[in-house]
Amino acid sequence: KNMNEEEAPPMKVCSNCGKEVEAAKLTLHEVYCIRNIVKCKCGECIDKREMDQHQTDVHQMTPCKHCNTEYERYLLEKHEEICPKKPKPCKYCELMVNGEDHFRHEELCGAKTKKCPKCQGNIQTKEWEAHRLIDCTPPLPPP
Repeated sequence: KNMNEEEAPPMKVCSNCGKEVEAAKLTLHEVYCIRNIVKCKCGECIDKREMDQHQTDVHQMTPCKHCNTEYERYLLEKHEEICPKKPKPCKYCELMVNGEDHFRHEELCGAKTKKCPKCQGNIQTKEWEAHRLIDCTPPLPPP
């Protein structure tokens, strides 16, 4: 063995927190750990003195800003990203519409008509882009 290579000390797993600790320091670690550290229901090891704060920061039930259903704080952000009521912009009017009403809103909004300034035809909003690409012609003047 090369003299510069240090051998890693043998490791053991703490029976309380599950962390790997140097075998020579395990007893000292476990005495402290068992007295001061608790494993939360979320799997995180928390100092007993910080458990109330952890419960508030991580597990407090908090309502979703879109649907008002309550989730623990650590789950809330993920839920709000995929919440079915999360508002989405309408592709026609850009209004932010509740996710559950979005499809129906776009159907209605896309069915509205506006007058083409070139051909004077009433064109549905959902057909507007396609209509602009065709070569529509102005109406013929009356005879």
